[in-house]
Amino acid sequence: MDRVGRLFEANARRVWGLARSLTRTPEDTDDLVQQAFTIAVTKRAEIPDDAWPWLAKVVAFCARNHHRYRARRQGMEDVHEAEISGREPDPVEAASKREVVASLHAALEELSHDEREAVALCHLGGLSQSQACQVVGVELNTLKARVRRGLQHLQEKLKLTEAAATAFLSSFTFPPPADGWDKAITRWESNARRATDAAPPVQPAVALKLFGLAALASLAGAGIWLALYSQNAGMDRALGQETTASTPAGSLGTQ
Repeated sequence: MDRVGRLFEANARRVWGLARSLTRTPEDTDDLVQQAFTIAVTKRAEIPDDAWPWLAKVVAFCARNHHRYRARRQGMEDVHEAEISGREPDPVEAASKREVVASLHAALEELSHDEREAVALCHLGGLSQSQACQVVGVELNTLKARVRRGLQHLQEKLKLTEAAATAFLSSFTFPPPADGWDKAITRWESNARRATDAAPPVQPAVALKLFGLAALASLAGAGIWLALYSQNAGMDRALGQETTASTPAGSLGTQ
């Protein structure tokens, strides 16, 4: 297995979980994961050994663009239907899981984007607050305040104590993609490699811009990719800062 394959195998579940906490539907999550991994394959030479904080920054960046595009083009959906994928042998257990996921998503939807992003990175994405503030690009105290406000709102919505809310978020895992982990990881990797191979050899600073306009548009919908394209300069700067800065150690692997 090459470095790209190891990147997918070690981080796919975390990327999915973070993306799921920042999107409204599993379909949006799948698009976001595909975008993030395609960017990662394109910029694989820049990925540090501790890949997760770098990938989390890519996911957060793509999520911001996704929210801007959705708000501008379609508005916010009135109803969110949480889904549980895969076979569930126990209907009662399946219904309970659906209720938990739906409750969490309903609570997350009521947070501001800044609060939701901060809580997702620190309590669902497994980053330290120091790592999360680098991902978001804010001071540590600002990030801490966003996490604190977000947790307070979640406590009220979920009717949990602070300790219970923190424990719940830290142990929570979202249901897998509809086609299961193995097929989903293979699909994301295959699409990312194929799109990367289709891109013309250009300078790194403009590679993602051309890539987003051409091959990648077909992967997640032209509209979303055009929105991503419009922010690529900021993405290049953000990732450039990440690779030159000293990144705190974080845990790798699957959830």
